[in-house]
Amino acid sequence: MHAGIAAAQGAGPEVKINTVALAHDNAAELPELIRWSHGEGMDLTLIETMPMGEVEADRSDQFLSLGDVRRELAGYWTLTDLPLSTGGPAALCERGRDRRPARLHHPAQPTISARPAIACG
Repeated sequence: MHAGIAAAQGAGPEVKINTVALAHDNAAELPELIRWSHGEGMDLTLIETMPMGEVEADRSDQFLSLGDVRRELAGYWTLTDLPLSTGGPAALCERGRDRRPARLHHPAQPTISARPAIACG
């Protein structure tokens, strides 16, 4: 996976990582994922799981509120709301001393991101 991301970055386009925040699968890894993506110069958008109708697996038990994620991330970094807009539902905030925007996004209005972004919404 890292080789593919590095190849994409080497080709020139900006790379953004989108991650669905899942209560049981990746919640504990989100701060490290943010550190890694920002360290590699990439934005990261966290997305709440959404009901998808008929799908292979019921993901309702995996729901993780991005409001809860933001409160958790505030234990790692100071998050400051920014008056920026992505044109979408994401709310942008600045992460720690790096001054990188974080985008937060909820399905009704869901995403968390920081620049190299976190979107948490």
